[in-house]
Amino acid sequence: MKLPKNFRQIGEAAGLTKIYIEDYVMTYLSAITKDSRTYVRGAILFGEIQREDSFTYVFVKGAMEAQNIELDLDETVFDDEVWKKIYDTKEQYFGQAQVVGWYLCRMGMSVRLNDKIKKTHFENFPGDGKILYVRDPLEEEEAMYAYRGQDLLRQNGYYIYYVKNKEMQEYLIDKREENKAAASYERMLEQKRDERIVRQSRKKLSQKRRGAGQVLGKAVAAAFLMFFMGASATYLLFGGDMISDQTVAVISNRLRQVGKRTEKENESVSAVFTSDTAAEEESGTDGEKTEAMTGKDIYTVQRGDTLTKISKAVLGSKDYVEQLMEENNLQAGDSIYPGQELKIPVIK
Repeated sequence: MKLPKNFRQIGEAAGLTKIYIEDYVMTYLSAITKDSRTYVRGAILFGEIQREDSFTYVFVKGAMEAQNIELDLDETVFDDEVWKKIYDTKEQYFGQAQVVGWYLCRMGMSVRLNDKIKKTHFENFPGDGKILYVRDPLEEEEAMYAYRGQDLLRQNGYYIYYVKNKEMQEYLIDKREENKAAASYERMLEQKRDERIVRQSRKKLSQKRRGAGQVLGKAVAAAFLMFFMGASATYLLFGGDMISDQTVAVISNRLRQVGKRTEKENESVSAVFTSDTAAEEESGTDGEKTEAMTGKDIYTVQRGDTLTKISKAVLGSKDYVEQLMEENNLQAGDSIYPGQELKIPVIK
């Protein structure tokens, strides 16, 4: 059996099971570990298992993200559809490689195994030598387990080796393009949503103005009616000669004042509504307005939170993620965790 020439040892790689993970695979696993959008991430590991004398050698040459791995592993399902996707990906990128184990990232949940993790492994990754690689990025811990003797045994170390892994490189390139396409599609949906909000706001503004115009028309009509009623009454009581030109001028002037005041009130109503409409357009949701927090408020991170979700819920828009990161000295790729206190920036 030929072992890799270029490698480095992590920990004390003693024992009967020797685990070698290719460097591009480790790079990919580290990348999905830093993704703060969820607390649990998983991947399927591809490669080969060889045996010599009493030793078992596991070579991990490829990996693909397993999006079916849920926070509660009881809800994680490896059905025929999931396995078909796994094997289709394997055939596309990794050819004759076999499934040699899986990767599990659990933020803030320790790298120790529980019954659910073991059950998931025993049911879906059976066989001597199949491995489970666990990380907890919050506690900066990792552990490598290998199935041997009817149980998962923790290994004291492993090896990272270096070769020209074209298969994994191609997978990473395609995955990067796929992520770009998904981001572009999400931006398109956001643009359509914003356009819909603007159309709804304009419709509301138009309806409001029409309503205010009807009020103005009714006021003017009432004023005209009052004028003619007053003129008629004067004529009946005193005769036509009693309605002087001066009286007509006074009543006409009063009528114009009523019309101008009503028009001014209409403009005031329109201005107020326009302001409300602008606020709705900036809110970022269909008809839902979230009361924004300002000042140096403190938000305590809850389970399931992301910076995008916090920005949208607390500041009223997900466009303030950069301000949140700057206020809390966070860098791209940094993780947040339940119980963490974040300072809320002032949004002007």
